[in-house]
Amino acid sequence: MGVFNRVKDIVTANINSLLDKAEDPSKMLRLMIQEMEDTIIDLKSSCAAQLAEKKTVERQLGEVESKTEQWNDRAALALEKGREDLAKEALVEKRNWTEKKAGLERQFATLTESVDLSREDIVKLEKKLISVKAKYKELVIRAKQAEDNKKINSYESFSKIDEMERQVDKLEAKYDLESSIKSSLEDEFSKLEGKDSIDSELEELKKKLKKGVKSDE
Repeated sequence: MGVFNRVKDIVTANINSLLDKAEDPSKMLRLMIQEMEDTIIDLKSSCAAQLAEKKTVERQLGEVESKTEQWNDRAALALEKGREDLAKEALVEKRNWTEKKAGLERQFATLTESVDLSREDIVKLEKKLISVKAKYKELVIRAKQAEDNKKINSYESFSKIDEMERQVDKLEAKYDLESSIKSSLEDEFSKLEGKDSIDSELEELKKKLKKGVKSDE
């Protein structure tokens, strides 16, 4: 089952309304385009057949008109020759061809109208097809933009994470540096403090030794 019931539905269709109801707008547009193209092909094929038939009827009309004139001339000739009976028969034939001509003229008029309508429908459908293809192209572009934006947002998220990691690395490096400086400072003071302690102890030892020497004397 197609999206449309041929020409009338296609021409009068509200494309935006159909897309709003569609689960997959892109797929719906592809189906519309395919059906429109198929319908245009069918219409052109039908129109070509009607044109061929119209030419055939037009040719037959010329032949019928010729026959009608011929039997009219024969009726006149029969009367000139005093053959009223033949004149009547000729007029009967003329009437037959006249009726046939009338039928062909009606057929020709119908075909002419049908061809004109087909041509109008083809023009309308081709315009509609152009608009639907433009809508499909727009939808494809929007879908691509959405996909690109998604990728960009994803990239930005990664970028934010990278930035956060860099900040953490900086903080850790700063902490390590401060810890290292603090540790070095403490080591220096410890050395100084240790040196002072040794010096003090050395002095005390010297004093004791001096006292010992004096005691001996």
